[in-house]
Amino acid sequence: MMTLKHGMTLRSALRTSLATRLAAGVVALHGGAHLVGTQAAFDAAGEASTVEHLGGALEIGEPWLWVTGALWAGLAVAFVGIAIVMWFDRVPWRRTLVVTATASTVACIVALWAAWIGIVVNAVVVAFVVASGETA
Repeated sequence: MMTLKHGMTLRSALRTSLATRLAAGVVALHGGAHLVGTQAAFDAAGEASTVEHLGGALEIGEPWLWVTGALWAGLAVAFVGIAIVMWFDRVPWRRTLVVTATASTVACIVALWAAWIGIVVNAVVVAFVVASGETA
């Protein structure tokens, strides 16, 4: 059996790479899903309407809808960028992914109930990072 650095076998390296690449695909898709929030906020701002947040406890309108849309877009770009870095696994990405998933969770909580599924996806993403066992 061929052994790589840190005593890792070729088979385990390939499995790790496959798991990381599958996770990168999920992270990229999650980034794309953030564009739904961007579009919804920009559409509402363009129509000069308001949107309920925090489960209906808060209504926001223009100009905050433009800001909200930009924040959703920023998270989308961040997730796709992290997914690209994960795919090539060249630089440490785990901490950045946890920070981005945390920011995404906050955004999803604010946008309840429209973005509840994002909370679940972010939990899965963070669980993958924890399960990978590396913090770099």
